[in-house]
Amino acid sequence: MGTITPGYSFTEHERPSPTTLHALIESAALNNVVNDDLASGVRIAHSATPGSPITGDLLIGSDFLLDLYYSSAFNGQPSEALSLTLQNDSASSALKGCPVVLSPAVPSRFKLMSEFSSRLYPIGVTEGIIAAASSGSVALQGTALVRVLGTFATGDFIRYNSASPGQNCIVTTAPLSDTFAVALESGGTGGVVTLCSCRIFK
Repeated sequence: MGTITPGYSFTEHERPSPTTLHALIESAALNNVVNDDLASGVRIAHSATPGSPITGDLLIGSDFLLDLYYSSAFNGQPSEALSLTLQNDSASSALKGCPVVLSPAVPSRFKLMSEFSSRLYPIGVTEGIIAAASSGSVALQGTALVRVLGTFATGDFIRYNSASPGQNCIVTTAPLSDTFAVALESGGTGGVVTLCSCRIFK
């Protein structure tokens, strides 16, 4: 059963002050909360695997990402992937995992980011090789493979490689205005492009 420890203990006949009243609440601690203490259907995140998990339980996994208990096991959160079929409006093929932007002229098409001097924020990445004037799937959010140059680690932020325009991305350890995804795995080699499993966010 959950317990609350007040942040301040008054003595008999003590006159409350704004400071002690604030401390009473703001320094209080909530301890020993379990699922049974919560409203039906609400789950807390476990830091260690519970003995008898039930569907809907949450666990902070070894990769520090949130896992969800379903199908008799803790699994990664459903990707909630969202993708569109778009036509390649560029003059060359787009490789798998290539960041792209919508074509300014026709919104049902995409262009390679290297065609723009401003290096616009990508709408997503291609889910396969898409030849010029051909159509294919572009992942807009959720889990997708992204072309990353160099090494990467789980939690790294992904951004387009505007310093060397092409079809690749690079990593940064801090979020910047043009980061559009986060790495879900570690790997890669310096100077080599690798497909990295990432979560694209909007």
